[in-house]
Amino acid sequence: MMSGAPRSSWQSALWVVLMVLVAIPIPFRGLVMPERGAPILYMLVAGALVLFLGLARVSLPFAVLLGYAMAHVLAAGYPMRGVQLLLLMAMCGVLYVEAATLDQRWAERAGWALLAGGTIEGALGILNLFHIFPSSIAAVLPLRYVGVDPEAVFRWFNSAPWLTLLSRDYLGRTMGWLTHPNYWGSYMALMVPVAYALVGRWAGVAAFGFVLLSGSIWPVVSGAAGLLFMAWRDLPRVLRPAAISALIVATLAVSAWHIAPRLDPIGPAGERKALTLETLTSG
Repeated sequence: MMSGAPRSSWQSALWVVLMVLVAIPIPFRGLVMPERGAPILYMLVAGALVLFLGLARVSLPFAVLLGYAMAHVLAAGYPMRGVQLLLLMAMCGVLYVEAATLDQRWAERAGWALLAGGTIEGALGILNLFHIFPSSIAAVLPLRYVGVDPEAVFRWFNSAPWLTLLSRDYLGRTMGWLTHPNYWGSYMALMVPVAYALVGRWAGVAAFGFVLLSGSIWPVVSGAAGLLFMAWRDLPRVLRPAAISALIVATLAVSAWHIAPRLDPIGPAGERKALTLETLTSG
Protein backbone atom coordinates (compact mmCIF):
# COMPACT_ATOMS: atom_id res chain seq x y z
CA MET A 1 0.00 0.00 0.00
CA MET A 2 1.24 3.46 -0.87
CA SER A 3 1.11 6.06 1.88
CA GLY A 4 0.51 9.63 0.83
CA ALA A 5 0.70 12.88 2.71
CA PRO A 6 -1.17 12.92 6.04
CA ARG A 7 -4.71 14.18 5.74
CA SER A 8 -7.48 15.03 8.18
CA SER A 9 -10.19 12.57 9.17
CA TRP A 10 -12.70 14.82 7.39
CA GLN A 11 -10.95 14.31 4.07
CA SER A 12 -10.73 10.56 4.63
CA ALA A 13 -14.42 10.32 5.55
CA LEU A 14 -15.28 12.32 2.45
CA TRP A 15 -14.08 9.44 0.27
CA VAL A 16 -16.32 6.96 2.10
CA VAL A 17 -19.38 9.18 1.66
CA LEU A 18 -18.55 9.81 -2.00
CA MET A 19 -18.21 6.09 -2.81
CA VAL A 20 -21.67 5.47 -1.36
CA LEU A 21 -23.39 8.44 -2.99
CA VAL A 22 -22.09 7.73 -6.51
CA ALA A 23 -24.53 4.80 -6.67
CA ILE A 24 -27.50 6.83 -5.33
CA PRO A 25 -28.75 9.45 -7.87
CA ILE A 26 -30.76 11.82 -5.66
CA PRO A 27 -32.92 14.09 -7.91
CA PHE A 28 -31.98 17.60 -6.76
CA ARG A 29 -34.04 20.57 -7.91
CA GLY A 30 -32.99 21.78 -11.34
CA LEU A 31 -30.89 18.69 -12.06
CA VAL A 32 -31.66 17.17 -15.47
CA MET A 33 -31.38 13.37 -15.77
CA PRO A 34 -30.34 12.73 -12.13
CA GLU A 35 -29.12 9.21 -13.04
CA ARG A 36 -26.27 10.86 -14.93
CA GLY A 37 -26.12 14.30 -13.36
CA ALA A 38 -26.17 13.36 -9.68
CA PRO A 39 -22.90 11.35 -9.63
CA ILE A 40 -21.17 14.16 -11.56
CA LEU A 41 -22.57 16.69 -9.10
CA TYR A 42 -21.36 14.58 -6.15
CA MET A 43 -17.82 14.51 -7.51
CA LEU A 44 -17.82 18.25 -8.20
CA VAL A 45 -19.04 19.00 -4.68
CA ALA A 46 -16.56 16.54 -3.13
CA GLY A 47 -13.70 18.10 -5.10
CA ALA A 48 -14.80 21.56 -4.00
CA LEU A 49 -14.92 20.43 -0.37
CA VAL A 50 -11.37 19.07 -0.61
CA LEU A 51 -10.28 22.43 -2.00
CA PHE A 52 -12.10 24.29 0.79
CA LEU A 53 -10.56 22.07 3.49
CA GLY A 54 -7.11 22.81 2.09
CA LEU A 55 -7.92 26.51 2.02
CA ALA A 56 -9.06 26.37 5.65
CA ARG A 57 -5.46 25.74 6.71
CA VAL A 58 -4.59 29.19 5.36
CA SER A 59 -7.82 31.14 5.91
CA LEU A 60 -10.75 29.59 7.76
CA PRO A 61 -13.12 32.55 7.10
CA PHE A 62 -12.48 32.31 3.35
CA ALA A 63 -13.16 28.56 3.41
CA VAL A 64 -16.41 29.09 5.34
CA LEU A 65 -17.47 31.78 2.85
CA LEU A 66 -16.85 29.40 -0.07
CA GLY A 67 -18.79 26.65 1.69
CA TYR A 68 -21.73 28.99 2.21
CA ALA A 69 -21.57 30.13 -1.43
CA MET A 70 -21.62 26.52 -2.65
CA ALA A 71 -24.59 25.65 -0.41
CA HIS A 72 -26.44 28.71 -1.70
CA VAL A 73 -25.79 27.75 -5.34
CA LEU A 74 -26.98 24.18 -4.73
CA ALA A 75 -30.13 25.36 -2.94
CA ALA A 76 -30.91 27.87 -5.72
CA GLY A 77 -30.88 25.22 -8.46
CA TYR A 78 -27.46 26.02 -9.98
CA PRO A 79 -28.12 29.43 -11.61
CA MET A 80 -25.43 30.17 -14.19
CA ARG A 81 -24.33 33.44 -12.56
CA GLY A 82 -24.05 31.73 -9.18
CA VAL A 83 -22.01 28.86 -10.61
CA GLN A 84 -19.69 31.28 -12.40
CA LEU A 85 -19.19 33.32 -9.23
CA LEU A 86 -18.52 30.16 -7.20
CA LEU A 87 -15.94 29.00 -9.75
CA LEU A 88 -14.28 32.41 -9.65
CA MET A 89 -14.15 32.34 -5.84
CA ALA A 90 -12.74 28.80 -5.88
CA MET A 91 -9.95 29.82 -8.26
CA CYS A 92 -9.26 32.82 -6.02
CA GLY A 93 -8.96 30.33 -3.18
CA VAL A 94 -6.33 28.39 -5.13
CA LEU A 95 -4.42 31.63 -5.73
CA TYR A 96 -4.80 32.54 -2.05
CA VAL A 97 -3.16 29.28 -0.97
CA GLU A 98 -0.36 29.83 -3.48
CA ALA A 99 0.14 33.42 -2.31
CA ALA A 100 0.46 32.26 1.28
CA THR A 101 3.55 30.24 0.29
CA LEU A 102 5.40 33.17 -1.32
CA ASP A 103 8.62 34.15 0.37
CA GLN A 104 9.07 37.71 1.62
CA ARG A 105 11.04 38.90 -1.40
CA TRP A 106 8.49 37.80 -3.99
CA ALA A 107 5.58 38.92 -1.83
CA GLU A 108 7.02 42.44 -1.80
CA ARG A 109 7.53 42.36 -5.56
CA ALA A 110 3.93 41.31 -6.04
CA GLY A 111 2.87 44.12 -3.72
CA TRP A 112 4.78 46.72 -5.73
CA ALA A 113 3.25 45.35 -8.94
CA LEU A 114 -0.21 45.70 -7.39
CA LEU A 115 0.57 49.28 -6.40
CA ALA A 116 1.75 50.04 -9.94
CA GLY A 117 -1.55 48.84 -11.35
CA GLY A 118 -3.46 50.74 -8.67
CA THR A 119 -1.59 53.93 -9.55
CA ILE A 120 -2.69 53.59 -13.18
CA GLU A 121 -6.30 52.93 -12.22
CA GLY A 122 -6.22 55.76 -9.69
CA ALA A 123 -5.02 58.22 -12.33
CA LEU A 124 -7.78 57.05 -14.67
CA GLY A 125 -10.31 57.55 -11.89
CA ILE A 126 -9.20 61.16 -11.48
CA LEU A 127 -9.71 61.69 -15.23
CA ASN A 128 -13.18 60.16 -14.94
CA LEU A 129 -14.15 62.86 -12.44
CA PHE A 130 -13.73 65.36 -15.31
CA HIS A 131 -15.86 63.24 -17.70
CA ILE A 132 -12.76 61.86 -19.47
CA PHE A 133 -12.91 58.12 -20.10
CA PRO A 134 -9.91 56.95 -22.13
CA SER A 135 -9.73 53.34 -23.29
CA SER A 136 -6.65 51.16 -22.92
CA ILE A 137 -5.42 52.05 -26.41
CA ALA A 138 -5.89 55.81 -26.08
CA ALA A 139 -2.12 56.01 -25.53
CA VAL A 140 -1.59 55.81 -29.31
CA LEU A 141 -3.41 59.13 -29.91
CA PRO A 142 -0.13 61.16 -29.70
CA LEU A 143 1.03 59.33 -32.84
CA ARG A 144 -0.85 62.01 -34.76
CA TYR A 145 1.80 64.55 -33.77
CA VAL A 146 4.55 62.51 -35.47
CA GLY A 147 2.59 62.05 -38.70
CA VAL A 148 1.19 58.56 -37.97
CA ASP A 149 -2.57 57.99 -38.22
CA PRO A 150 -3.71 56.04 -35.10
CA GLU A 151 -6.97 55.01 -36.78
CA ALA A 152 -5.21 51.95 -38.18
CA VAL A 153 -4.46 50.85 -34.61
CA PHE A 154 -8.07 51.34 -33.58
CA ARG A 155 -9.29 49.31 -36.55
CA TRP A 156 -6.78 46.56 -35.82
CA PHE A 157 -8.03 46.17 -32.24
CA ASN A 158 -11.64 46.87 -33.25
CA SER A 159 -11.80 49.44 -30.48
CA ALA A 160 -12.03 53.19 -29.91
CA PRO A 161 -9.86 55.59 -27.91
CA TRP A 162 -12.72 56.26 -25.48
CA LEU A 163 -14.78 53.95 -23.33
CA THR A 164 -18.42 53.35 -24.16
CA LEU A 165 -20.55 54.23 -21.14
CA LEU A 166 -23.56 51.99 -20.55
CA SER A 167 -25.29 54.63 -18.43
CA ARG A 168 -25.10 58.41 -18.14
CA ASP A 169 -25.24 57.88 -14.38
CA TYR A 170 -21.53 57.02 -14.58
CA LEU A 171 -20.56 60.47 -15.87
CA GLY A 172 -18.28 62.05 -13.31
CA ARG A 173 -17.93 58.74 -11.43
CA THR A 174 -14.65 56.90 -11.01
CA MET A 175 -14.40 53.56 -12.77
CA GLY A 176 -11.07 53.43 -14.64
CA TRP A 177 -10.93 50.40 -16.92
CA LEU A 178 -13.04 48.32 -14.54
CA THR A 179 -16.32 49.58 -16.12
CA HIS A 180 -18.13 50.32 -12.84
CA PRO A 181 -17.53 52.55 -9.77
CA ASN A 182 -18.10 49.59 -7.42
CA TYR A 183 -15.38 47.54 -9.10
CA TRP A 184 -12.98 50.48 -9.17
CA GLY A 185 -13.60 51.20 -5.51
CA SER A 186 -13.04 47.56 -4.55
CA TYR A 187 -9.77 47.54 -6.47
CA MET A 188 -8.65 50.71 -4.71
CA ALA A 189 -9.57 49.12 -1.37
CA LEU A 190 -7.04 46.37 -2.11
CA MET A 191 -4.37 49.07 -2.34
CA VAL A 192 -4.94 50.40 1.18
CA PRO A 193 -3.09 47.76 3.27
CA VAL A 194 -0.46 47.22 0.56
CA ALA A 195 0.33 50.95 0.29
CA TYR A 196 0.45 51.20 4.08
CA ALA A 197 2.87 48.27 4.37
CA LEU A 198 5.21 49.18 1.51
CA VAL A 199 5.20 52.98 1.47
CA GLY A 200 3.91 54.12 4.84
CA ARG A 201 0.88 55.19 6.84
CA TRP A 202 0.13 58.32 4.81
CA ALA A 203 0.20 56.30 1.58
CA GLY A 204 -2.41 54.02 3.14
CA VAL A 205 -4.52 57.03 4.09
CA ALA A 206 -4.17 58.43 0.55
CA ALA A 207 -5.25 55.10 -0.93
CA PHE A 208 -8.32 55.16 1.33
CA GLY A 209 -9.05 58.65 -0.02
CA PHE A 210 -9.25 57.15 -3.50
CA VAL A 211 -11.69 54.55 -2.18
CA LEU A 212 -13.90 57.37 -0.90
CA LEU A 213 -13.93 58.87 -4.40
CA SER A 214 -15.73 55.77 -5.67
CA GLY A 215 -18.84 56.74 -3.71
CA SER A 216 -19.58 53.02 -3.21
CA ILE A 217 -20.49 51.82 0.25
CA TRP A 218 -18.96 48.36 0.53
CA PRO A 219 -15.58 49.28 -1.00
CA VAL A 220 -15.40 52.06 1.59
CA VAL A 221 -16.21 49.57 4.36
CA SER A 222 -13.50 47.21 3.07
CA GLY A 223 -10.95 50.00 2.73
CA ALA A 224 -11.73 51.30 6.23
CA ALA A 225 -11.30 47.83 7.69
CA GLY A 226 -7.98 47.40 5.90
CA LEU A 227 -6.70 50.78 7.03
CA LEU A 228 -7.74 50.21 10.63
CA PHE A 229 -6.17 46.74 10.67
CA MET A 230 -2.84 48.09 9.43
CA ALA A 231 -2.82 51.20 11.63
CA TRP A 232 -4.02 49.61 14.87
CA ARG A 233 -0.58 48.85 16.32
CA ASP A 234 0.84 52.20 15.19
CA LEU A 235 -1.91 54.23 16.81
CA PRO A 236 -1.56 55.20 20.46
CA ARG A 237 -4.40 53.83 22.56
CA VAL A 238 -5.76 57.31 23.13
CA LEU A 239 -6.16 57.88 19.36
CA ARG A 240 -7.77 54.57 18.48
CA PRO A 241 -11.36 55.66 19.34
CA ALA A 242 -10.86 58.81 17.25
CA ALA A 243 -9.62 56.77 14.27
CA ILE A 244 -12.59 54.41 14.50
CA SER A 245 -14.98 57.36 14.74
CA ALA A 246 -13.41 59.08 11.72
CA LEU A 247 -13.73 55.95 9.59
CA ILE A 248 -17.36 55.46 10.68
CA VAL A 249 -18.17 59.09 9.82
CA ALA A 250 -16.52 58.70 6.40
CA THR A 251 -18.51 55.53 5.73
CA LEU A 252 -21.78 57.15 6.81
CA ALA A 253 -21.08 60.20 4.64
CA VAL A 254 -20.54 58.05 1.56
CA SER A 255 -23.66 56.03 2.44
CA ALA A 256 -25.76 59.18 2.70
CA TRP A 257 -24.37 60.51 -0.59
CA HIS A 258 -25.05 57.17 -2.28
CA ILE A 259 -28.54 56.60 -0.90
CA ALA A 260 -29.98 60.14 -0.92
CA PRO A 261 -30.82 60.20 -4.68
CA ARG A 262 -32.53 56.84 -4.33
CA LEU A 263 -34.95 58.19 -1.72
CA ASP A 264 -36.58 60.41 -4.34
CA PRO A 265 -39.79 58.59 -5.38
CA ILE A 266 -39.72 60.27 -8.80
CA GLY A 267 -37.15 59.07 -11.35
CA PRO A 268 -35.25 61.28 -13.82
CA ALA A 269 -37.86 60.64 -16.53
CA GLY A 270 -40.76 61.51 -14.23
CA GLU A 271 -41.68 57.89 -13.47
CA ARG A 272 -42.40 56.68 -9.95
CA LYS A 273 -39.70 54.49 -8.43
CA ALA A 274 -40.28 51.62 -6.07
CA LEU A 275 -38.28 51.99 -2.84
CA THR A 276 -36.80 48.58 -2.06
CA LEU A 277 -34.07 47.27 0.21
CA GLU A 278 -32.03 46.31 -2.86
CA THR A 279 -32.26 49.86 -4.16
CA LEU A 280 -31.01 51.31 -0.89
CA THR A 281 -28.15 48.84 -0.38
CA SER A 282 -26.92 48.75 -3.98
CA GLY A 283 -23.23 49.58 -4.11
